[in-house]
Amino acid sequence: MNREANTIEILVSGTVQGVYYRKYTKDLATKLDITGYVRSLDNGSVLIRGCGNEINLKEFLHKCSEGNMWSIITNIEVKPVYDSLEFNSFEIIREEWENKSVQRSSKRSFLSRIPLIQHLFF
Repeated sequence: MNREANTIEILVSGTVQGVYYRKYTKDLATKLDITGYVRSLDNGSVLIRGCGNEINLKEFLHKCSEGNMWSIITNIEVKPVYDSLEFNSFEIIREEWENKSVQRSSKRSFLSRIPLIQHLFF
């Protein structure tokens, strides 16, 4: 990690699970040369830790606060992180509890939350 690197932690609340928000975040981080991780929390929010230069982090934060086309961001909290953890890439961290809920969910339940798609295909 170079001297210009900064690390922030972002807590994103709203409709951010089950809508590909973590994949959106990972793709964005890769594009902006941000390292770190994104993970879902059991309270329905998403936690992001990003490390990179200040300009790219500002753009990353801006795009994370907008979300993808399926997410609805209701709150975002940002704080600087002062630790010595270093990351070589940006990863999606999957939790044990998540694996169980993924097995029980279905595409129909995801699609039913999107009225336009439901109207067009069902």
